[in-house]
Amino acid sequence: MHTVYVVLLWIIDSWPDLSAFVLMLGALFLGIFPGKVAALERNNAWRLAVPLLVGAMGISGFVEGLHQKGVFQGQIQSLSTGVLSEATKGDINSLTTHIDDGFTRVVDAITNLSAICKAPSRPQAQVPPPPTPLPPPILQNAHFAARRVPSTKPESPYALQVVVQTDIPVEGAALEIDFDQPIDDGDFFVAGQAVMMSVRKGITADHKGFVFSFGFPSWTPEHPIVVTVYSKQPAQVAGIKMLHF
Repeated sequence: MHTVYVVLLWIIDSWPDLSAFVLMLGALFLGIFPGKVAALERNNAWRLAVPLLVGAMGISGFVEGLHQKGVFQGQIQSLSTGVLSEATKGDINSLTTHIDDGFTRVVDAITNLSAICKAPSRPQAQVPPPPTPLPPPILQNAHFAARRVPSTKPESPYALQVVVQTDIPVEGAALEIDFDQPIDDGDFFVAGQAVMMSVRKGITADHKGFVFSFGFPSWTPEHPIVVTVYSKQPAQVAGIKMLHF
């Protein structure tokens, strides 16, 4: 039963290409066996059924292709918007602070130039850089990247996009992403996939976690999960774990 379900989902996902392939085979059959086609035309049922079938297949394939194109364009826009908005207001303020600090250092250097020239220079000890903090805990065989993106919800001015990628194929993925601040809402999609089935999502009771799962498609290294959460305060990822429903 599970195999039949997976095959049906594959047909739905591949229907634009599949319908075009079937119509091509039909056209090839018309060219190779014109006599059989003429015999079928004498049957009134076939004369009515074949055009209806071909028309329904062509129209449904065209409509599904437009739908998948719209889904992919939305995914691309969601990902590219985050890239274009890396320089947010907080980043610009931070840059301004560094520039002001740089100007202050230049003025101090000019003021003390004569003293520096008279005094012999002494080698200064190299101060080791502070250790880089370890990333938040992450589930095995997966890693993530998070960045701020523009929010589409006026009541939640902050948005964080989290891209989670697996190193191994996962069937029936179910994850929980925890944050250091309460979140109001969230959504997700599988990059490069227009059809998802058995989708579930929600916010944990303490409003600091986003829980989601899907039965189709499989979560593979080629198709990462893109999650966007919305909050009233800037939030960062505190941890990610796999769930078992």
